[in-house]
Amino acid sequence: MAPGSGGDAGVHGQSKADAIAAAVAAAVLVAAGYLGVGQALGAHPFWAIKVVWIGVGTGAVLFGLSRFWTASGLVNLTIALVLLAGSAGVTMLGKARFAASYAEDFVAGRMWFLGWMALVAATFLLLALLSARRG
Repeated sequence: MAPGSGGDAGVHGQSKADAIAAAVAAAVLVAAGYLGVGQALGAHPFWAIKVVWIGVGTGAVLFGLSRFWTASGLVNLTIALVLLAGSAGVTMLGKARFAASYAEDFVAGRMWFLGWMALVAATFLLLALLSARRG
């Protein structure tokens, strides 16, 4: 079939829905970052916005890759939830260890920082998967 004919309308429609879902997820997370949600949840004020931008970029890559996985929507959501729970655990552990060391434990500080990036990326993935149209 020729491009643009009725045979590939589903593919283009799905791509458009995926782009809208990614844009919605990015807008929600960036707005939350600038409104101070990350700081209220325990992110360090110095890098709270930086982790949002890096996490949104990473989450967008994960969402793009998820469109090529052959797993069902439920499996993709489960993967996103496991990533979200794991990154939240690493973030909380890193923050607790970093605070307990009076800011001297470099590894704990990295766990806290990278954990926030992973947390934002997993949240992006979850939001985008939930808002994407199912085919």
